[in-house]
Amino acid sequence: MAGRPGAAAGARAVRARPGLPLECFRGTDAATKGTRMQLGMIGLGRMGANMAKRLLRSGHHVVGWNLDPAPIAALEADGGTGAASIEALVAAMPAPRHVWLMLPAGTVDATIERLAPLLSPGDTIDRKSTRLNSSHLVISYAVFCLK
Repeated sequence: MAGRPGAAAGARAVRARPGLPLECFRGTDAATKGTRMQLGMIGLGRMGANMAKRLLRSGHHVVGWNLDPAPIAALEADGGTGAASIEALVAAMPAPRHVWLMLPAGTVDATIERLAPLLSPGDTIDRKSTRLNSSHLVISYAVFCLK
């Protein structure tokens, strides 16, 4: 990227949300040199699976888990890493981890309660949930960066 000192030719900037350290979004793999994200995706339904596919096409590393194993196999066929459990998802990612939850609203809190004790300081949980409300799709959004 022109104008950015030390940027490799053709490298893309990784945008962080305001208030969150950029380390929460970067991979630590030496091959990526911090220019690509590593993400854990919990919930590989319609939205989660499509987001994972787009991230993989852009060269990011995605580790995914879903209650139904079929979407995990599809993620692996697309080049992602499948996890047999939430614990395996966390174990497959070096810190700092960034985990996206793409789940129905009723399952988010229980998943966070199961996930949070497995994470380390500096890891991030990005919670997105959906619910139908008066014929409108409502997306709830929150980010937690563990300290």
